[in-house]
Amino acid sequence: MSWMWAVIGIIVSVGVIVVTGIAIAYQVMRRKFRRQLMAQAQQVAEFPAWAQEHDYAYFEEFPPDDAERLRGLGPLLPFSDFALARGEHVFRRVEAGQMRYILQLTICADPGQDAPAVGAITVAVAEVARTGNSVVTDVKQPGDSRDQASVHARGRWVTSYLGRPLTLTSMRAVEDRLDGYLRSA
Repeated sequence: MSWMWAVIGIIVSVGVIVVTGIAIAYQVMRRKFRRQLMAQAQQVAEFPAWAQEHDYAYFEEFPPDDAERLRGLGPLLPFSDFALARGEHVFRRVEAGQMRYILQLTICADPGQDAPAVGAITVAVAEVARTGNSVVTDVKQPGDSRDQASVHARGRWVTSYLGRPLTLTSMRAVEDRLDGYLRSA
């Protein structure tokens, strides 16, 4: 009978260790996210100047006028992964008649306008001119590591995205990866 209590004690101990490990990992992730948001808050004042320097228009929230134009983004990563998200810190420009955006996709816990962010992704989006039968069906190129942007191309849209809030560094990373993909396509 005492061996049964020993087995139960071991199982309970392992369970406590696993739960503690998960709780610690979650706290570390939340702390990292808060630090990234603080870095973003320090750089927000520089966003309009960066936009002007790179020929973008800057908006704090996603412009409602552009919602219809972006209707086809639903199946693209990272947009397809999140039902409750909003576009913030939007940079927009037109290149050869095609739209190009850099934005923060803010992931929310509930659908309210003032819902707190539980995550954020920096996304660069480019509309590409496709002629004839050259429409991209579905191309996914994951980044080599968590610090490198991934690319997803589908139809007339190509996205490059990085799992962190929008900062000057993350904007450069997604824009460079998007430009690299567009040059090679």
